[in-house]
Amino acid sequence: MIMPLFSTILASLLLWSSAPTVNPVLPDGIYLVMETYDTKPAGVAVGQVISYSHDFLDDPEGEALFICVNPADYVPLNLSTAPEGVVQADKRIHLLLSLESASAKRLAEFTTRNVNQEVVIVINGEAVTMHKIRTPITEGKLQITRCTDHACEKLLIALKDNVIQK
Repeated sequence: MIMPLFSTILASLLLWSSAPTVNPVLPDGIYLVMETYDTKPAGVAVGQVISYSHDFLDDPEGEALFICVNPADYVPLNLSTAPEGVVQADKRIHLLLSLESASAKRLAEFTTRNVNQEVVIVINGEAVTMHKIRTPITEGKLQITRCTDHACEKLLIALKDNVIQK
């Protein structure tokens, strides 16, 4: 009687321990790119793999790309004001974002530490844009350029919930 119960418990533990791990959805933010992949890796030793969304770029049918980021080291996309869409000379829209003070401070530290590194902006758990940090960003102001009109509309809608109420 005890042996079948022990076997059932042991089998349950083995099944439970081998269950695939599900990563939580990353908070909206700016993350350092640790690695990029053409196909989704089975797992990574450090970091979290997310997909790159082509919905916000000129090439919505681009090749699949997966990006490994460090979920512990990021800048939250907490905005002080609603994002603003501005029409450029080429008639495309670019977005202006103003971070609230705590996020602006983290952005200054993060960009100072990671000059010449690539970062992604993550919204709703997906990387939506990728950029190289050329200089530290110390004022808490960001621009997102090169998105299509529909992509900018999607970003404006997605980011409106990131405004921190005072």
